[in-house]
Amino acid sequence: MAASMPLYSSTSYPEALRLGVSDAQGFFDSKAYTDHRKSREAELKLQAALIARMDVMIRAIGALSNALAKKG
Repeated sequence: MAASMPLYSSTSYPEALRLGVSDAQGFFDSKAYTDHRKSREAELKLQAALIARMDVMIRAIGALSNALAKKG
């Protein structure tokens, strides 16, 4: 659990190692962490949606270029 603390907070790794398990568990059970996790999940969903749309556009451009190459 101590290894996860520096990833999600401004706690350094040595400080995280000194924290008690109940302190670390309290952090991960907190509303602030839950809100952060939900916000991050929303960001990742948005990124996935943008990537999916860009993929569709790239495929359409490829299909258009193939059609133009056959025509010309």
